[in-house]
This record gives sequence, structure tokens and C-alpha cells, in this order.
Amino acid sequence: MDNLILTFDSTFDGFLSAVYYAVKNRVRPVAICSEDAVQTMLDCSLQHIPTSNQHSELVRRTLCDSAGYDCLKRAYYTFLSSAEDSVMVSYTYILYALKYGKSTSSYMSNPDMLRAYKLEKNVVYEAARMKGFLRFAVMEGGVEYAPMEPE
Repeated sequence: MDNLILTFDSTFDGFLSAVYYAVKNRVRPVAICSEDAVQTMLDCSLQHIPTSNQHSELVRRTLCDSAGYDCLKRAYYTFLSSAEDSVMVSYTYILYALKYGKSTSSYMSNPDMLRAYKLEKNVVYEAARMKGFLRFAVMEGGVEYAPMEPE
């Protein structure tokens, strides 16, 4: 099916279910996005993929077995990025990891791989920055609050 947009429920398990659907059915979607962020195009059809813990666990295990835990972690951190294209970058990264296995990290000259690496580094950097520099203030009722905004 040409010009397919896959939607999921905004969770990483939902995303992995969409990856499972795409790989199993041998479709190359033009976009994979969460239900609340979908933007339809004129000649595209939408396909909602329900979250399946079995499918997401199968993708996790397959990715870890073929490419290693670091590849799964990079796909997850890429998915967590606030970049607009983070979901598709994570999807492309998973496809490369399934194809090239443990040698995936040696393909950094590929622009898709490099983008995934940079998005992962941004997420790791922001998490470390929050842990190191975020200061909480106690509000009424004992609630702790710290203003923070991702890059």
C-alpha cells in the first residue's frame, strides 16, 4: 500500500507495535506519528495500529538479539526526543539495526544513523542537565516545583 501513515497511541510500546506492523506487512509508511500529532496529506491513507504488548516485546527482543541492548536504548532515546522527526528517525534506525545487526553503530557516515545518534545525545544531555542543574522550590501543601523547558 502506497502513501500510508501509521498512527499509534503516543507510547513507546505503541510505536514498537507500529514498527512490528510495518515490518510484518512489508510496508514502508511515509510517516509514523501519534494519534494527537497526525497531519493528513491529500493522497495518504491513515492506519491506526493498536498497542500490543506481545508485538512490542517481540520487536524489543529481536532488536536486542540482533543488534544489542545499546541499539534498543538509542531507538528509545531517539523516540523521546522533542524533535519533530524523532519518531521516523527512530523507525529508520530500527530498520537499519535489524538489517546490519551489531555493526549498526559503525554506519555513522549515513545521515539517518547520524541523526539518530545526535537526537540520542541531546536527550541524554538534557537529562543530565536536569539532574545537575534543576532546583526545586517547595510550594504550598509541600508540592515541589521546578520550572523546566526542553530545548
